[in-house]
Amino acid sequence: MARKVFISVLGTNHYLETRYYLGKEPEGNEKVTRFIQETTMEHLCHNWSSDSSAYIFVTKEAKVNNWNDPAQIKHKDGPYQGLSKIIENLNLKFPTEAVPIPEGMSENEIWEIFEIVYKKIQDGDELYFDITHSFRSIPMLVMVLINYVKFLKNTTVKKIYYGAFEKLGYSYVVKNIPVKDRFAPVLDLTAFSALQDWTNATNLFLTHGNMDALAQLTKSEVTPILKATQGKDKDASDFRNISGTMTAISTALKTNNAPDIIKATIFADFKKQLTGLNKDMIKPLSPVLDKINEKISHFSVSEDVMNGLKAVDFCIESGLIQQAYTMLQESIISLVLDSEKLNMKNDKLRNIASGAFKIKKENFPFEQWNPANANNRELTETFLNNPLIEELVSVFNALTDKRNIINHAGFNEKSSTKVFNNLEKDIKELNQRVKEKLNI
Repeated sequence: MARKVFISVLGTNHYLETRYYLGKEPEGNEKVTRFIQETTMEHLCHNWSSDSSAYIFVTKEAKVNNWNDPAQIKHKDGPYQGLSKIIENLNLKFPTEAVPIPEGMSENEIWEIFEIVYKKIQDGDELYFDITHSFRSIPMLVMVLINYVKFLKNTTVKKIYYGAFEKLGYSYVVKNIPVKDRFAPVLDLTAFSALQDWTNATNLFLTHGNMDALAQLTKSEVTPILKATQGKDKDASDFRNISGTMTAISTALKTNNAPDIIKATIFADFKKQLTGLNKDMIKPLSPVLDKINEKISHFSVSEDVMNGLKAVDFCIESGLIQQAYTMLQESIISLVLDSEKLNMKNDKLRNIASGAFKIKKENFPFEQWNPANANNRELTETFLNNPLIEELVSVFNALTDKRNIINHAGFNEKSSTKVFNNLEKDIKELNQRVKEKLNI
């Protein structure tokens, strides 16, 4: 089970007594406190188990001024109860540790703070942040750290809170407000962490053509709604459906599922589902869906062998170089078979067509044909006279050499570091040659 971890930073200021509230409006019975951590920890942590943890990061000055009991900040109000005693009085089941940090007045100290916080976080932790009293660059540091540990330590950010004391006004104004009327809202900033997830998922799609993360985020957004409504919420159902379609498209493209790409049902489904979608339901996804639609717009939404060649463009743009080589060569074979009105999924026919390219290139006499072609002489001769083979024979055989090298991980007599370094450039050139030969 994941460890629950509360993280906050304690400042050095003299904090006035306030009544923090969560929700849209105060209820009127909120506890009076100087420290936002008392409110957020009481709200979040009251039923946490003993294997949970809380870390309050303190500078030397913050420890003296506000952590120790009594707090020793120099102020005319005199000393008051420090946060350490206040947390102790909450009677939580887990320990709270005051972790020393530098003041963050230099780049080196900022990196030192980053490392200190990072080391306190364990793999798989559920994180709860209160960034109210974070100072100088700490809030930005926390947001960067959140993104960092999501990837490296597989953490989950459950809550990010900020107590908006400043809504009450300047301190000299607040002092004139009776304590019973000092209500300050606690803002839930967790959406900023979620936005980072959407940003990372969008970047994964735009850079590598992978929609899996976007699909998973979409699914996670609508699953609680569908559960609560027993699957009857139409908007949530629509997003669940388009999430599944995104996964299907992504899987087909990255695994070279040419039959599904040519059949085009996945692209037709996406277009149809996008039309009826209430995009306001998941706001970060709305512009991304438009980008996905733009990127797959060149695919036909009805069965079309040319979708294979369009998939090659997608693979090249997404850096899927190995997939691009495979898809381009297999698409050429599919074009030949389709032009002869033959079954593109028939392995035997594909082998005969592939052998015909080799025969054409080397001008082999019948005696040197491989068995598949020799045993199907009439069909092979039909292929040899096919204008597509005439036009694409040099490209096809160049693809064979490169594809063998990349598919066999470089264990090939024609392989070298230089060859691998040029594979991306070569597939772009070979793809362009195919387009020119076919007048695309």
